[in-house]
Amino acid sequence: EVEFDDRLQRLNGATEIVKNRYSAFSSTKLDKVLHRAGVRRLAVCGFMTNFCCESTARSAHDNGYYVDFIVDATGTPGTEKMNEKRIRKVVGELLQAGFARVYDTAAYLRVLAREL
Repeated sequence: EVEFDDRLQRLNGATEIVKNRYSAFSSTKLDKVLHRAGVRRLAVCGFMTNFCCESTARSAHDNGYYVDFIVDATGTPGTEKMNEKRIRKVVGELLQAGFARVYDTAAYLRVLAREL
């Protein structure tokens, strides 16, 4: 029930995954598409740091992918007791303990530049 922003440049023939659960892997064809393309590492970013992004990162790890979690490229409105900054910090620390490499955008771009 959302629309793409008109400023978004979408590639012709790009695969679109429509999800209705927190994890992008749950009840979608994402795992099959990634395996077919030979993808082994994923960068996770998006909205709802502590729900969609975290669930997708954990599912990716459980499905055998290496996961890079770009913590400042996630967002959340927060909760009554935790603001966005605190949620990002907590989720990042939990994922870094065993599920993902956690970066801010600038550090991740430096890593990509070295790996390319």
